[in-house]
Amino acid sequence: MPHVEVSAGTVLTMLGMILLVVQPGAIPFTYAVATRHVRRGGTRPALVAVGAYLLGCVFTLVCVAAFFCSEFPMLWSLVLGYVPMWLFAVLILRHQPEAQPRGLHLRK
Repeated sequence: MPHVEVSAGTVLTMLGMILLVVQPGAIPFTYAVATRHVRRGGTRPALVAVGAYLLGCVFTLVCVAAFFCSEFPMLWSLVLGYVPMWLFAVLILRHQPEAQPRGLHLRK
């Protein structure tokens, strides 16, 4: 196996490109999860937002990679990879926020 040297700039460029690819799916997912958490009276919204952003990045990357590794053209794989994340965000925001797992209701 030949030895290949990769510069730090190449690695940072690739990580930056991956981060740019996942933004359109991760940001709406983060907004939906953080908004729902705050509406339900949750604490530490910044921590929830960071966790939701990381989870949104991973989910978006998986969805985009699933289409990109198949026979789809690159533009279609990006669009079809973002659609599940947008649907997750819509479904999370449509859920009734006043219902709690214990059956109690938040004050309005």
